[in-house]
Amino acid sequence: KAAMQGDSAAESIINALLSIHNQSDQYDLVVIIRGGGSQIDLDCFDHYELAAHIAQFPIPILTGIGHERDETIADLVAHTKLKTPTAVAEFLLSGYSAFEDKLDLCFSKLYQLTNTFIQAQDQQLLLVEQSVRSLASNLINSEENTLKLYQKDLKSLSKQVFRNTE
Repeated sequence: KAAMQGDSAAESIINALLSIHNQSDQYDLVVIIRGGGSQIDLDCFDHYELAAHIAQFPIPILTGIGHERDETIADLVAHTKLKTPTAVAEFLLSGYSAFEDKLDLCFSKLYQLTNTFIQAQDQQLLLVEQSVRSLASNLINSEENTLKLYQKDLKSLSKQVFRNTE
């Protein structure tokens, strides 16, 4: 927050920029806006030191100063110059909207890929289940046949033992 008019405005804006610079990891961009007024009201935005700070600032600075016809040195050295505070708001909102659209698209693709992956894994699991059931059934049948053979052999041997003991 800084004064946007008067003799101390340039220094106030520079101090606000220095404060932001000291915490630059917490900011994505800086917006300097001020509605229209007389040329004298906008003179602080033609201040050399303020322009130097804006031009060298590590974070993008957007300006929207005055009316559509106004142009200041701060506008000329800013990362992005927009004509009015309203234009800055529209620019930011369109950026947020575009970002939101991209997020929605990414979410949709992620959702689709996740569903495709889950369906493929379900199919794979179904095949494994069928294979396990088939193998288990074959093993049970084989063991039943082996038991029947043992049972048959046991009956035959028992009959022989009884015959031999008579």
